[in-house]
This record gives sequence, structure tokens and C-alpha cells, in this order.
Amino acid sequence: MVKNSKINLKLFHPLVLASIFIAAIFYSKVIPVKNRNAYFSLLDFSNLTEISGCVVSNPVKSSTGKYYRLKIRLSEAKDKKDIKASAEGIIQILVPAAQIEAHFPGKLFTAVKDNKYVLCEQGSFLRANGKILDENLFLAENVENIITKKTNFFQKFLRIRAIFRIQFRRLMYAWGAAGGLLLALLSGIREYTDGALGENFKNAGLSHVLALSGMHLNLFSGIAGKSAKKIISEKKAMIFQLVSVVLFVFFAGFSPSLFRGFLCTIISFVAIMLKLKNFSMIQVLSASFLVHVSLKPEDLFEAAFVLSYSALAGILLMSEFLKFLFIIKTPEKLAGSISASMGAQFFTAPISLKLMNSFAPIGIISTVVISPLITIFIYSGLFLIIICLIFPFLVPAAAFFLKILYNLIAFVVTIFAKFPLYSTGT
Repeated sequence: MVKNSKINLKLFHPLVLASIFIAAIFYSKVIPVKNRNAYFSLLDFSNLTEISGCVVSNPVKSSTGKYYRLKIRLSEAKDKKDIKASAEGIIQILVPAAQIEAHFPGKLFTAVKDNKYVLCEQGSFLRANGKILDENLFLAENVENIITKKTNFFQKFLRIRAIFRIQFRRLMYAWGAAGGLLLALLSGIREYTDGALGENFKNAGLSHVLALSGMHLNLFSGIAGKSAKKIISEKKAMIFQLVSVVLFVFFAGFSPSLFRGFLCTIISFVAIMLKLKNFSMIQVLSASFLVHVSLKPEDLFEAAFVLSYSALAGILLMSEFLKFLFIIKTPEKLAGSISASMGAQFFTAPISLKLMNSFAPIGIISTVVISPLITIFIYSGLFLIIICLIFPFLVPAAAFFLKILYNLIAFVVTIFAKFPLYSTGT
């Protein structure tokens, strides 16, 4: 972390100025963001009854629990007149939970042997029958996997990823509620996270803890880097660390917040390898923003994107100044944690009020308290996963130990969740 005075000077760096300029243009809607993945076909979109294509996002369960929402890159479509034509673009579809959860451990539909399930992870090819609900949403009544004529290496790798994510669910399911929380923290899969606990995280101003972001990536990167340095040279350890980060993000999925963390890691790695001097995290964040909006402009208006960049910007711009105020009567590490939390909350509070009509001020304190516990929980979970893969008979013991940490986290989060929320009343 650079000193506050140096940060002020580096705010005028071309990268920083360019990112501010681009953000101002797009968020003021002076220049509209073009949808690169808009639907295109000879068939009228509103008349479609069948679509085919490749899944390009992780399935996320809807609030009702009846469907999973995912994105699909179209390759073919059919309308009400049974006319087929090629199609392009990315649209969202709702898939019945019964079909997806048929092979998930512990779910209602798992025991139904004759229930036809479908693999709906990234890289899977689907054919869905149903109807159009709105300009970008297809309600599927029935979905099936299809086999393409040509399957390249990357698509095969994606299938392996999909199967591995299902097997990872099975291992975490064996660890009960603690496994459900660890599953959410390591892969973004929240089907097994206790609903009441998730609500408490939100009310305690800790939603960012459950949303995969740079924090989780840094934890995983730190483990990989420290472990590798004990075995191989520092340069090779950096390469191993980078490969580990890539694999983690690939496994978890490129959510806007996690993609931001991934870009910052890659840019920092390149700067170190090129021996660039005097580069700051402000410049890294700005470069990440410019690359992100170039590659995935559709993320610009996603809540996770805005909150992720705003939080880190707040930490980088304000934490040193706030730390200077606190450090007089507060231990340095605690002052650093509180100032970082306050910086993030200061920048994200207006956005939370705008997007979600509420803001939890207690999040400033709860983040400082819960972050170390989450770090210990993730480290312990990763260690126990490795142990249990080598010695499967230790699964019950691992589940017992992890449950102790889980209960402690749940207890602390529940206390913070009782503090009042600030709401706009809309």
C-alpha cells in the first residue's frame, strides 16, 4: 500500500484519468453500451419455441426455488411454425429445478430414478423447449443435453470442470451446513448454504463475503504462493501461483467481482515480471477496469461489478488517511482493518442504497471481526479437503471440526445481523 500523498499524485496518471473518463461517459449514458451479444436470426425472437446452444454461465437458483437461471450462447432456434434457423447471441433461460437437481446430493429430486436430469454447467450444450417471457428471457419447459458434431479440447475440459463441480458438491454435502458455507466460499455454489444464515450475512453488511471476489482469490493465491516458495524457487513459485489463480477462477466461474480480482492479479504479475517501478494499486485497478469493460462491457451495470470496483477504490483512496486518524489510539493492524473497511463502505454505501434500497452501517465493524474467521475457515477447509481425499475415512472427523468453526461464524454473524439497517424506505 502506498502513502496517501503518493496516491494523490498518481491519481493523475493516464490510466487513472482514462478509467474515470470512460466510467463517466458510460454511466452518464452519453454513449450507450452496445450489446455485443444481442439476438440475431431470421426468426422472430418473440415466436421462438425451441433454442439450442452452449451454456456460458454457472446456473443460479431463482428466489422461488423452482428454476435455475443461466445464460446460453445460441446456435439454432425454432419458432411456432416449426421453422428452424441458425441463431446468434446470448440469452438467459430458466430451467426447471427438477431437471438440474436430479443428480445433486440431498435434493428432493435426487431419489427420483426416472427423472431425466440435465448437465447445465458451462460448456454443456443444451436444447430447450418453451416460450419467450421477455426480450432476453426464455422459460424452458424441458431441457436436454445434445452432442455436437465436433468437440474441441476446451469443450472437453469444460465438461471435466462441470463433473468436478458436481463431485465437489457431493463432498461438501457430507460436511453438512459447514460444507454448504465452504462450497459457497470456494465455488460460488449457494444451493447448500443455510437460507437464514445467508439473510443474516446480508443484514450484517457481509454480503460481499459470500460473493466470490478478489478477497477469496487473494486467500487462495496466498496459500498457493506460500506453499510453493517452500519447495521451489521464487520465480517458479510465482508462475505456480499464477497457474493456481487461473485454475481457481476457471473452476469458480467468471463473475464480475471475481473477474475484477483475476484481472488485477494478472496485471500485477505482468508488472512485476517486467520490473516496472512505482506502479500502484490505483493504476492496477484502473487498468483492470479498462480491460474489463473492453472484454465484457455487459458487466458495467451489474451490481457485483459496480460494488467490487467501488469497494477497492474506496480502500485504496481512503484507507491510508483513515488509518492515520485511528493509529494514534488503536493498534496498527486493527487500525488498518477498520480504515480499509470504512473506505470500502464509504464508496459502496450510496450504491447499495441506490440498487438495494438499504445499507448496513454495522458492516464496517462486522467485516473487521468476521474476515479473520472466514480466512481461518477457508484455510481449514482447503486443508481438510486434501486430507479427506487422501484418507476418506477422516470425513466425519473433518466435518466435526469444521462445524465448530461454522457455528462460531454463524453465532457472530447473527449478533451483527440484529443491528438496524439504514433504508431509503422504497
